[in-house]
Amino acid sequence: MLEPLTSLLSAAFDRAAIAIEAGAERRQYEQAIAVLLDGLADHLRR
Repeated sequence: MLEPLTSLLSAAFDRAAIAIEAGAERRQYEQAIAVLLDGLADHLRR
């Protein structure tokens, strides 16, 4: 399970960087990635 998770997280960070570079608001992507990581951490704690 680790390889698919790292691949998906990497893609999320790549997409965020591309969107920010294209003019999207950085703070929104930072918040979205924080929510993603918090949810993943909660799931892994179970």
